[in-house]
Amino acid sequence: MAIFVDRVAELPRLLDALQYHPDGMRIDDLAAEVHRTPAQVREVLLTYYTTDFATYAIDLMWRSPAIEFVSGSDDDPTEAAVVRLVEAEPGRELGVAYASVGDLATQYRTARDRLVLEPDNEILQSAADKLRRGLLPGIMDRQPAPWRPPAELERARAERRRVTISYARAWHPGVIERVVEPYRLLRTRRGWELDAGPVQDDGKLRTYLLSRVQQIQVREDAFELPANLEELLRGQRTPTAVEIEVPHEARWAVEKQAESVDVIAEDETAVRLRAELLMPVDQRIGLIMIDSGPAARVVAPQQYVNAGPELARRLLAHHRKR
Repeated sequence: MAIFVDRVAELPRLLDALQYHPDGMRIDDLAAEVHRTPAQVREVLLTYYTTDFATYAIDLMWRSPAIEFVSGSDDDPTEAAVVRLVEAEPGRELGVAYASVGDLATQYRTARDRLVLEPDNEILQSAADKLRRGLLPGIMDRQPAPWRPPAELERARAERRRVTISYARAWHPGVIERVVEPYRLLRTRRGWELDAGPVQDDGKLRTYLLSRVQQIQVREDAFELPANLEELLRGQRTPTAVEIEVPHEARWAVEKQAESVDVIAEDETAVRLRAELLMPVDQRIGLIMIDSGPAARVVAPQQYVNAGPELARRLLAHHRKR
């Protein structure tokens, strides 16, 4: 992975330089222009030339040559002295031509956050450094939030040991104590989160915000990973699309709960949005409705139309008991 990222990080400068020389460039001259040795430049170009990207880009049915080597022995790429472009958008299958800085930054941030959990992962560190230097030059490397996930929780996950946590619930009042099986730690825009078992009766996992974990105690008893763990983890992070109409001034309430938001339609008073919501979907919609006021409504799916009133009734009943 680190070697591949190293090659990809070098490639944009080479392809950009070749754009200005339609008849090709001597590899020695190209190396001088990008301040690399001829051997380094040839290695990067050969990596690109010989890689089958159809196995990486599922929508790529075939890969036309982007560069060609000439003037060598039978145009052997390992011997040719000259290289030139043969298509107008070289590097497109790498994402070089159309990947936004935001997408690249997200990939870098994901790698950096993983390094918080795996500080000794030298391969990942190397790949992240090369991604930032090669494809994100000039980007400020802002450090993550000052707090980190508890080290004992990551050790428990790695050693497959159960953990007792005290947790201030997000969707219901009160602090609970629960024994969990830590399956995955990851950082989202809400902070660090834990996807954990045991698997519930409905076949789903639970997700805990670490900012709400008050105490952690690693237990001696171990657990076995579910056979379908990857499927469970994918399902835990698969959002549900919901169409919601809210007043313009309440759009923040949707963006607060959603993983992503797209505008479907709008007029002078309201905007209809497609929100991608993670579980628990009904509770998230309920909070959106409460924050947005009586003019807000769920357009689809119909099963969530009453999520707002149901959450309001539950909160009212809770506070009446106090």
